[in-house]
Amino acid sequence: MKKVEEHELIAKIKELHKEHGKTPTLKEFSEFYSTSTVHKHGWNNLIKKAGLTPNMTHVPGPDLLVHKWEARILFLDIETSALLVRTYGLYNQNIPIQNIVEDWSLLSYCAKFNDDETVYYLDQRYAQDYTDDRQLVEGIHDLIRQADIIVAHNIDFDWGKLNAKFIKYELDPLHPRQICTLKMTRKLMKKGITSKKLEFLAKWLGCTPKESHAKFPGGKLWDECLKGNQEAWAECEVYNRGDVTTLNEIFWKLARYDQSINFSIYEHKNKCICGSDHFIRDGYKVTNSSKKMRFRCGACGKVYTARIEELPTKLKAGLFQ
Repeated sequence: MKKVEEHELIAKIKELHKEHGKTPTLKEFSEFYSTSTVHKHGWNNLIKKAGLTPNMTHVPGPDLLVHKWEARILFLDIETSALLVRTYGLYNQNIPIQNIVEDWSLLSYCAKFNDDETVYYLDQRYAQDYTDDRQLVEGIHDLIRQADIIVAHNIDFDWGKLNAKFIKYELDPLHPRQICTLKMTRKLMKKGITSKKLEFLAKWLGCTPKESHAKFPGGKLWDECLKGNQEAWAECEVYNRGDVTTLNEIFWKLARYDQSINFSIYEHKNKCICGSDHFIRDGYKVTNSSKKMRFRCGACGKVYTARIEELPTKLKAGLFQ
């Protein structure tokens, strides 16, 4: 296969801009070149080299504390088709593999980096065979390759599905750090919160409401998508994008209270997740086997603990003033 040069991609972007009178979207461009090819050069990088302004999706939230870390955090959400099987009952069935009519496939993905307002979205609405999801898998694989950390709600589901496809298509192994907002919720609030679903969490925490299935409720949305209903695909995109927006906000809300969330190792700096480097002493955390200093971020109030001898000299000096 002929290698696609960067100048060819830039020329096509300019051509589409002239034809449509606006900056082309990744979805429009992917009709001419594979998403994996585009991601290798960086979509925003190509747009800027073409002398255009990237399409930006603003993530709302006045209380959102987001610092542009050197560590790249990728918030992601995927949608998959259902498994189609033959069964002779409804309750407590053990279905043999011979009864699988059609295996699941990836229908769409949506992802956003913490240091970039661009929202990446791709789906199978124009695919001749929606079960052939290789292009989508390669696209999300290239995005995850650029990430140090991936965040999802119920990440065991998303990562299990994605990694299975990476193995199937013999793509390079990826080992990003994984953070699950569902597990964070279980750890921090346990049974104190009525529901741990993303939709309920968004309302509980005052985040952007999660999009609901307006016209095609429940599984009907995916059924209509697989029939080629373009209205259903449009709703799928709104729903998928909305999940990532909500996920982003929920993560930063919870991260303030989760002591296991600390990104300073990626920059070797004494910074809170909100970007502040101002800390205040806040007593000690004492267990049966150790005594650790507790200190609090002066900006957002997030609490950290460490043994005194482990603290960097600069931070230690500030805390003991």
